[in-house]
Amino acid sequence: MRRSSVVTGGARGIGRAVAARLLRDGATVVVLDRDPPEQPADGPVSVTGDTAAKAAVGGLTRALAVDAGPSGIRVDAVALGSVDTARHRTLLAGQDPEQAARTEAQMAALHPLGRVGTPEEVAEAVTSLLSDAAAFVTGVVLPVDGGRAVRGADPGEA
Repeated sequence: MRRSSVVTGGARGIGRAVAARLLRDGATVVVLDRDPPEQPADGPVSVTGDTAAKAAVGGLTRALAVDAGPSGIRVDAVALGSVDTARHRTLLAGQDPEQAARTEAQMAALHPLGRVGTPEEVAEAVTSLLSDAAAFVTGVVLPVDGGRAVRGADPGEA
């Protein structure tokens, strides 16, 4: 059976890496993105809105898994830690070298693995979740975060 996948944010960064990996494996891929690839996302992120959205993704994932399961459709989500994307590099490039070094150290400290992830690592985790090896997995939110979720709240959020 041919595998089909929908990749959100697929025009750049993590989404592009996931889409490319799935295509290499022969999947049919539909890419969705909120911004054209030539326009970087900008502006501050609302902590309240971001937290609510993340909770909603988990609830929606579980509800869809229950609804779609009888049809043999699996529904899962991926929760990311910090990832070395173009947006991450733009943030660092906009800082003086000392501040960029502090930011990198702070980002690494948030993750028990001591670093940010790569888009390719996210793509590998997503590919595994979509593979036959995960055929009995549905309704989960898979943390691909270098252990960040188990560490607890970010220092600025505590």
